[in-house]
Amino acid sequence: MSNNLTDWDTFEFHVRVDHSRLQSSLIQMEAYRLAIQRLTVPPHWAQDLRRLNIVRAVHGTTAIEGNPLTEEEVQQAIDAQPAPSPINGNAERQVRNAYSAHEWVQQAFSDREGRAISLDDILHMHLLLTEGSDEADNEPGQLRRGGHDVTVGSPDLGGVHRGAPGGARLRELISEYVDRLQSPDVSSLNPVERALWAHFYLVTLHPFGNGNGRTARCVEAALLYQGGYNAHGFFSLSNYFYAEREEYIRLLQRTRTELRHDLTEFFAFGLGGFIEELERINSYLRRRTEHLMYRELIRQCYDRRVGKRRRLLNDRETRLLHHLLDRTPPPSPFTDEPETSVTTRELTASQFFRLNYGNVTWRTINREINRLAQLGFVRYHQIATDDWRIELDFSAIARY
Repeated sequence: MSNNLTDWDTFEFHVRVDHSRLQSSLIQMEAYRLAIQRLTVPPHWAQDLRRLNIVRAVHGTTAIEGNPLTEEEVQQAIDAQPAPSPINGNAERQVRNAYSAHEWVQQAFSDREGRAISLDDILHMHLLLTEGSDEADNEPGQLRRGGHDVTVGSPDLGGVHRGAPGGARLRELISEYVDRLQSPDVSSLNPVERALWAHFYLVTLHPFGNGNGRTARCVEAALLYQGGYNAHGFFSLSNYFYAEREEYIRLLQRTRTELRHDLTEFFAFGLGGFIEELERINSYLRRRTEHLMYRELIRQCYDRRVGKRRRLLNDRETRLLHHLLDRTPPPSPFTDEPETSVTTRELTASQFFRLNYGNVTWRTINREINRLAQLGFVRYHQIATDDWRIELDFSAIARY
């Protein structure tokens, strides 16, 4: 366990980072970001990604601090807006507050290059995040007053950290923080590094009674969004920090203590998360493109004559391929287990099967699946005595 070494009387903000250790990550991140941003995607794709990302950001930033709602429950709380439940009322308010805060960030910092984040912005984010849900020992939109001091962390996760003392000294430090955010040495950082710098020092100050982590991650999101690092809707690292919560908390404390505010390791951690998220988004967009191209391929192959009375794909084969596409939509870029195949048991239990194959023998069905595999439209392998897994083969797009 590291001891808290912060002396708030002599505290200074630093920009200590070894960029030579980050160069490879920065280059990789920029390559992914530019590749994704140069893609022209339909508006509804961008909207879908934006929605996925904001739900994940809300889930991640609240879950880090103990909110029990799953990602699906977060989605439901945002969409349905029902009256808070007796069991999860406060958790649902936290989620809706976080959603409102992220929506405000998008509106306030979209296409506003050079707009400086002010203390009023930070206070407003905190107000949106905590009003009506985190008011015990906390004044939404207000810095801690004199005598209201806080400690955070635990011996098991790197040690205990004492935030800046409430009152006059805290007001001095938060004003200096806002100024340093615009200073040449901080402004010259890569936008992701700058966002991580802002994140680290705001949670180190811990200026509020509650919601400090959420506010810091909201400031980070604002800087990412403002800096053009949204990549079709991406503007938060919250879910990555949640997935790596223990390492995230340990690294914050280690950076304050053992590393004496050398931010290299914290930056490397954040950049690694950003690269991981961009990889997933790139894969998602590629899969959606493949699905569109595959549907067009089906149409072309149905129209293609291979004999006087025969098409390359017949009516039933065409419907089967469309059904397989419908059953295996492009997965969310953030799921670890995408649905990419259908078993023959699932197929025979479907209404589609009853409508299209109800009057034929299994031998006929097997012959059609074998033919589609020989033509290169699908792959299949046996998973049980009487069950096979069928998967679309997108390499067919380049074959026909």
